[in-house]
Amino acid sequence: MKRYRKQTASSSNGSFWLSFSDMMSVLVLIFIFVIFSMMFTLNEQEEKYKQARDEYLIAEARAKASEESEQEMIILLSEAEKKLENAEAQLSEAESKLLVVQAELQEGRTIILNLRNENASMSQDLALLLQEKQMLEQNEATLNADITRLQQEIARRRSEYDSLSAQYAQLSYESQNSTALISQYRQDLESTQQQLNEATTQLEQMLGVKTQIIRRLSTELKRQNISVEVDQQTGAIVLPGAMLFDSGQVDLKDSGKSYLDRFLPVYLGVLLSNEFKPYIAEIVIEGHTDSTGRAGTDAYLYNLQLSQERALAVANYVLDNAYMRQTLRLSTQDRETFRRMVTAAGRSFSSLIYKNGVEDKEASRRVEIKFNLVDEESVSTISKIINN
Repeated sequence: MKRYRKQTASSSNGSFWLSFSDMMSVLVLIFIFVIFSMMFTLNEQEEKYKQARDEYLIAEARAKASEESEQEMIILLSEAEKKLENAEAQLSEAESKLLVVQAELQEGRTIILNLRNENASMSQDLALLLQEKQMLEQNEATLNADITRLQQEIARRRSEYDSLSAQYAQLSYESQNSTALISQYRQDLESTQQQLNEATTQLEQMLGVKTQIIRRLSTELKRQNISVEVDQQTGAIVLPGAMLFDSGQVDLKDSGKSYLDRFLPVYLGVLLSNEFKPYIAEIVIEGHTDSTGRAGTDAYLYNLQLSQERALAVANYVLDNAYMRQTLRLSTQDRETFRRMVTAAGRSFSSLIYKNGVEDKEASRRVEIKFNLVDEESVSTISKIINN
């Protein structure tokens, strides 16, 4: 069905642009035909004007040559003058019509240019819609895979529940005199089933909210032309270290500050929106380095301090009261909320990035910004309930 819709949409778009192109071609041909017609008419009028002028000159010569036919010459001269006046009037009218047609042609050209601009804009909008559709389809596939995994887990737990129910029935048959014990066992079984249902509901809700946040972040960052990738599984965003810091330094560069000034208002505009703020528990700023150390020092500890100081430098920059008020435009309440949410941590080179089996040092030097949901704090507890 999806394939049929895509083919139909593609065919409709193709027909639309073909019809649009044909219409423009016909319009241009019509204007060219009108211009040539008016030019031809103008040439005819000029020929008539020249002929009348020649007749006038001949009549004038005759009048000078023969005084005997002066009256006849006067009549001929008068007629020639009338013809000349008519020819001049017709020529003036033709020139006026030509100016009108030229104005209409210019207006037509303007209309064609506007239509071409609208066509280009529509093409860009269509490309953006296709990209967003592809991203939504990818998110849908990921979410469907998670739901399938949860459904399989629930089916397995229900199978275990049925087994426990059978064991309970057996115990009930074998322990008729142990009413209190059986009653307790029944309560434990019902409590376990309730916990399983609640855990399943929490997991499904958490997956849904996280997917919505990731989708909104991707859309808003792309709309603001901010070149950054959002991890479709975790929501983590990687900021290149070379843009933020010089090698071995912990002071933010001007390029890094400018990037944060563009990136953070969009990022926080999503996370601190009324729709998602109740679900956000923490915003984590993580510093990462490559495995290069300094002579005479422990490489890991040296990079641990370096990564911590870089994460703290970013946190100090974005948590400044004046910055949050003027650049991030956060209300007093949101500034306090943002301060409570932000944590900064250094990871040294514990999470290196490899390319073709070799450490990619430039990619490993980075700062990651992540968010954790309120529900994620109880993931381990939920997992234990499901597994037990």
